[in-house]
Amino acid sequence: MFVTIGDSLTEGIGDHTEDLSCRSWVDHFVEKHPEPLPFQNLAKRGLNSTEIRRTQLKEALSLNPTIVSLIAGANDILKGGWNTNRFSENIIGMVESFVEAGSDIIVAKLPDFTKRLSLANAKKVIVQSQLKEANQIIHDLSEKHRLCLIDFWNHPMAGNDSMWSEDHVHPNALGYQEVANVIYHTYYQHKQNA
Repeated sequence: MFVTIGDSLTEGIGDHTEDLSCRSWVDHFVEKHPEPLPFQNLAKRGLNSTEIRRTQLKEALSLNPTIVSLIAGANDILKGGWNTNRFSENIIGMVESFVEAGSDIIVAKLPDFTKRLSLANAKKVIVQSQLKEANQIIHDLSEKHRLCLIDFWNHPMAGNDSMWSEDHVHPNALGYQEVANVIYHTYYQHKQNA
């Protein structure tokens, strides 16, 4: 069972393109498997890490996932009120719950949203700094527990406007296909190296 928790990135919010309707990367990921992969996408738009932990973690654990994806943090930063300790506590708490359950865990560094968002220079510096803090927490947790880490911060997609919706925050239909490709190949490379 593949279970995904998180926010709008995993729910699949974004623009259609000329040739593609917008679907979550989760749908594309599942379709890439040669064998049927049961899945449940619990992610909901607009949630920060505290809300994801409160509303999705218990249900996710009840599904006994063999693979789980936890991608979170964008709303902790972009909605204001960033708190490093609170984010760290939430991510660590969720990851350690899945570690105890024996799940394979996929996490991801956030992309640099400031490459596309129109922000004043001072605000851009603050957001970049917070994104780097969040990504360091995710990276350190990945190292500690040998998680599958997706690096969207350094991926070329982060600077490719053709893969993003008009809001400059969410991937578009093409972008979600690329997200699925990256996660699929990174996860199975991680499995081979484990």
